Amino acid sequence: MKQAYFVENREQDWNKLHSVLDAYESKRSKARDIEVDGFIRLYRDIARDLAIARSRNYSNALVNRLNDLTVRGHNAVYQNRSGWVAKCVEFVTRNFPEEVRRNWRLLLIATCAFLVPAAGIASLIVVDNQYVQSVLSPYQIAEVEEMYDPDGFVQSENRPVRSRLGAFGYYIYNNASIGLRCAATGIFFGIGTVAVLVINGVILSTIFTHLVLVGYSETLFSFVAGHSALELTAIAISGTAGLRLGQAMLAPGSVARSTAIRRARKTAVILVFGAMIMFFFAAFIEAFWSTMRLPPTLKYGVGIGFWILVVSYFVLAGRNAVRQGSN
Repeated sequence: MKQAYFVENREQDWNKLHSVLDAYESKRSKARDIEVDGFIRLYRDIARDLAIARSRNYSNALVNRLNDLTVRGHNAVYQNRSGWVAKCVEFVTRNFPEEVRRNWRLLLIATCAFLVPAAGIASLIVVDNQYVQSVLSPYQIAEVEEMYDPDGFVQSENRPVRSRLGAFGYYIYNNASIGLRCAATGIFFGIGTVAVLVINGVILSTIFTHLVLVGYSETLFSFVAGHSALELTAIAISGTAGLRLGQAMLAPGSVARSTAIRRARKTAVILVFGAMIMFFFAAFIEAFWSTMRLPPTLKYGVGIGFWILVVSYFVLAGRNAVRQGSN
């Protein structure tokens, strides 16, 4: 069956389920106001449509549309109503990683926007260290050198708990503000998001490259190893949220731009909220683990472990739930 004929025959039910879910999720309609048997029939029929679309290699846009309806229907049918704790667990174990996977192309673009200019400035600095001064002021250069000196601030064994708590709060504020700027500026057709990613990538790369060239690589990398997986991935995910908004502005597709923005906003909220959780834990690790004077090999090992956990989480978490929603 051709895709156009398939859509023509089934789209009425898709639109009907979409309207019911919109009403249910916005609480304009209570659960008791929805005819349960009819809703479950629609949900199962559309889950079957998703399986058909996948098996026949229909367009990604159609598969994503049906997958979105199926996942939302799954939430409505199987949602655990035991309280906010269960909802938070569901968000972390399924909703967030599934949304990241659905937007993997935008995640790849955001990652490239962060890393490619960073690699470029690093190459220039390796050739001529004077390029550092085109990014950082002399005061900033002296500050980061002092901080990552083997006998400097980050290696201090005498930092009081109050100092670590203050650092924890600062790291949350600094990283979360970068993430929020990445996401919010996406409304400017994605240009703002790309600019934030490029600027922060260049600054971070300049600092790293300069510190390596002055001989502070062990201090630097042993410090950042533990929290880098969470922090850098969260920045890329925040950029993904911004690019999703920009995509809706630039290419709304077959729907009105207002509808595309509303759908993109839902996705962006999930991505940003998940990124904020990651920034929180990254800040905790940075303040209370990264500053500990421990063997560098131990810190590197822990850092590698965190990277494996983060990648595994986004690749594997929530996959069983999605398949159940598609059966």
